[in-house]
Amino acid sequence: MNREEFLTNIEINPENSCWEWTGRISVAGYGIVRVNGYPEFAHRYSYSLFVGKITGELFVCHHCDNRKCVNPEHLFLGTHQDNMDDMVAKGRHTGLSYHRRPSKDEEELIKDMYIPRKVTQADIAELFGVSISSVSRLVGTKRAAE
Repeated sequence: MNREEFLTNIEINPENSCWEWTGRISVAGYGIVRVNGYPEFAHRYSYSLFVGKITGELFVCHHCDNRKCVNPEHLFLGTHQDNMDDMVAKGRHTGLSYHRRPSKDEEELIKDMYIPRKVTQADIAELFGVSISSVSRLVGTKRAAE
């Protein structure tokens, strides 16, 4: 997907300047886009399109806290700890843990989405609102089948 195609899937919110993703949305509220046949978080893809390469296991975090937002000016890179610290500082930490099981359709997406060092199990767990152990189990099943 190129920039022009990507931009056809956004609506700009005039109140907060968020570029809200109008394409596929995950259970957890994040946009999903297909890139080279693989699902990718829309905000991560936006960052790579408009800002630059995402190195290592860095997260693409939101200044605006709008999960649908893909505005590169609202995005920043950080570690998992940076993301957690930001969440706590903004009062968004609920203390809840995820115990929901992924649906069969979600299981297939999770298996397809996991690419070591590109999309972490923690990212996927947050995206789908499930535990990391659920993701790990599914990814282990995928690797065993290969």
